[in-house]
Amino acid sequence: MTSSVPQHIINWAKTTFPKPRVASEWLEDCYNWIIDEHGYDATLNAHEIQSKIEEQLLLSDLSASMQHGTGLVLPRNINDGKAHILPADGVLMQIVSLAEIGHSALSLQNVRETRINREGMDEEAARIAEEDEGPLEDYPRRMLKMELSDGATSIQAIEYKRLPELVLGKTPLGHKVSLIASPSPRMLKRSLDCREKRENPTRNRVLGTCER
Repeated sequence: MTSSVPQHIINWAKTTFPKPRVASEWLEDCYNWIIDEHGYDATLNAHEIQSKIEEQLLLSDLSASMQHGTGLVLPRNINDGKAHILPADGVLMQIVSLAEIGHSALSLQNVRETRINREGMDEEAARIAEEDEGPLEDYPRRMLKMELSDGATSIQAIEYKRLPELVLGKTPLGHKVSLIASPSPRMLKRSLDCREKRENPTRNRVLGTCER
């Protein structure tokens, strides 16, 4: 079956998202929706179409938008207890879970309960609470642990260096990162190229540590 997606859009998708590759069915559905929704011309509005596709992809679940088996490849001996450099250069992944492991569960629970109570208030009650108790408290922060997935394969990741772009309670699950392999063979360092779930994603390189 011939795709309705122009070849220059297909080529752009392959270049922009090489690992994992964009699923053909998802790309076609997304392209057709954008054309119907905005009335773009495939040639005259190529840049706008590409921006919309990228926006939708960064908002998507990678298990639905990416071709399985074309992203992260783990060594067969990944669980031998030794450090490995994963062939992960440029692999787009999403945060599946995010947790603080540098503070006690009790301190995190206290902050969580306070935030839930404050967020459940109406506007006037929240204003009074803020005047009496101060601004909403952030979760204590020392070291984050997260699960990352390319839509098919998952790994565990722990901060090697503080990642200011990631904030517990604010960074949504599904937040996209791009793994960049480190030249150091001594530990599993990665650069996380944060792709925010926004219309104009920001991409800031920060260091993390990945482990299986």
